[in-house]
Amino acid sequence: MFGRQVRLYVGKFDRGNDSSEFFDLSNLNFSFEITRSVEWYENSAVITIYNPSANTINRLMTEGNAVRIMAGYEDEGNLANVFIGQIAFVVPKRNGKNVTVEITCITDRGNFYQLSRLHCTFGFSKGMTIRKCLKELCDYANIALRAGTFPFLDEKLQHPFRVSGSFRFVVKEFTEYVLRPLNQCKIYLDNNEMIVFGKDNSMALEQIVLTHNSGLIECCPVRDETKNKVNFGDDPAYFMLSGTNQDVEPKKSPAVNIDRPLIVKGKEMMNPSIIPNSFAIIDSYDGSVYDAYLGVRGRFLITECKYMGGNFDNEFYVEFTAKEAPYKK
Repeated sequence: MFGRQVRLYVGKFDRGNDSSEFFDLSNLNFSFEITRSVEWYENSAVITIYNPSANTINRLMTEGNAVRIMAGYEDEGNLANVFIGQIAFVVPKRNGKNVTVEITCITDRGNFYQLSRLHCTFGFSKGMTIRKCLKELCDYANIALRAGTFPFLDEKLQHPFRVSGSFRFVVKEFTEYVLRPLNQCKIYLDNNEMIVFGKDNSMALEQIVLTHNSGLIECCPVRDETKNKVNFGDDPAYFMLSGTNQDVEPKKSPAVNIDRPLIVKGKEMMNPSIIPNSFAIIDSYDGSVYDAYLGVRGRFLITECKYMGGNFDNEFYVEFTAKEAPYKK
């Protein structure tokens, strides 16, 4: 993979991906650490800008309320948004002649916060497809639609639908009275994209393939016992001293087999297609003797991503956590 591409914009994204009011900091020396997960309220980013000009520092301290970061590789043609969110803190630091500015961002009030201020009126006539309705909503807000291949998207409205209010209210009403009766699905906004989820909280998008040829650096299984109460007793005496001089035999819960999916953690060269709630076909086998114990091969659901990088000498990759999601028989 060649031709690292990184874009950093700070400004006002009042309407989706409309970046008419922003300033471009892509040519500065900066690094970023972004966390995104299935729990959208945990999404955050920390951006560090190294030795910016005094004028840039002044603008960062006084202007803009949002940040947009794009990343990818030129030869892969995959430059895309990896984070869009609200500025929470801007903290300049001085160390001798060197100056850094650290920007902490969250998506807790990200694009939905801004889009909620848009007042609009929509009228969808009988016979329009669900996909076309969603596309018109996204076009109005200037955001992308990630609906995938759900069959119900091609179903037609049985009755006219008309609603007026904030964009957030319109989306909520459309979901409640059109989408849920059809398929119990739901939608939400993340990274200025409208994402459609099915009953199992997954997206019907094209599955990505992660192998050593795609840029997979490593991927290994993880033993996760945090939800396994079998190995621990319910009696507090099992964890603490009883407070007496007598030996106390701890009460342990009876052994019960629990069904838990295989969890894996991996690292891939920067790939903005790796996002939470997407499916991935992973193959980390390399022909070594460790494949039998550390190799990963199968279909997985991405649950958390951490994007690490910058535009100069920084590392450029995405770490991910995923759980096994085999095809249903």
